[in-house]
Amino acid sequence: MERLTEYTRIAGVLVGDLKVGVDEQKAFDRLTAYEDTDLEPNEITTEPYGCVFYCNRKCNLDGDFCAEGPGCPHELMAEDAMHLLEISQAEKDGRLVVLPPNDPLTLEELREMGGEPYWHVGLQKGSVPPHWNILEPFAAKHIENFYYGKNWLAYRRKPAEGEN
Repeated sequence: MERLTEYTRIAGVLVGDLKVGVDEQKAFDRLTAYEDTDLEPNEITTEPYGCVFYCNRKCNLDGDFCAEGPGCPHELMAEDAMHLLEISQAEKDGRLVVLPPNDPLTLEELREMGGEPYWHVGLQKGSVPPHWNILEPFAAKHIENFYYGKNWLAYRRKPAEGEN
């Protein structure tokens, strides 16, 4: 945003005034828009806001970039906008991995997992606590003989707290 004011030093004192050639009505309108935000000078942050709908450009007091104008409810704090940009860049770089759902594995999936680790959850009273285990290749090929689904379940990864 173009500044409408400038500072000059007169006899060692810093003095602010409108820049030469600035339309007074434009300056008045901008000041009115600022005052309408009800912000005190100490409440103004230098942290930029990003607008999700307008390419993370700062919504300015003139409302040039956002139909909502100042105080747009869609604004993001700079750190949140940066986080979204980092995720977007990771996706472009092929570094973003979307994990498949962590549902209990099916019999077909288990048959293909001989020698692979899985998260074991016992379903019977007195079962050992959930733990990582390696599915023996023989057991994987004959998983229906090991009471899968009745006595225990297997997951690709440890379920997040409250997930299962």
